[in-house]
Amino acid sequence: MLRSGLFVLYMAPLLSAPVIEPHDVIGTWVVDVPAFHEQVQSLLQEQVPALPAEEQALTEQAIRGAAAAVVVAAGNASVEFRPDGVALFRTGDAVAEAVWGIDETLLRLVRRRPAPGDVPINGTLDQGLLYLEPDRAGAIVVPLPMRRR
Repeated sequence: MLRSGLFVLYMAPLLSAPVIEPHDVIGTWVVDVPAFHEQVQSLLQEQVPALPAEEQALTEQAIRGAAAAVVVAAGNASVEFRPDGVALFRTGDAVAEAVWGIDETLLRLVRRRPAPGDVPINGTLDQGLLYLEPDRAGAIVVPLPMRRR
């Protein structure tokens, strides 16, 4: 059962993801804000009605607030996938480095210097968008849609 506040708003694997080749991801990607809003709206329509009535409004408010924070941060954020297997996450002046690899339909990113609580990030491709999400078993997540810059 979902309790208000116990969700991860991030960025659920797609059911029929295509095989990913390195050339499919190499380059710089930015958040596709309209696609992200669609993902959030889908989450709200699918998950919130299943909650007890007293939790629905608070949960919806928390999800919308977290989504707004993601959109603000996305304004200057990008991920650059380099051919050498290194990914650079940029947010403003901050840069975090990860290594990336592909296992057929799943892109996997792991930070080189993980902070406490960091988990790997999984990615899938669908219709030209790269959907990133943390690898958190049991968490409700909103895949973060990225498009090429």
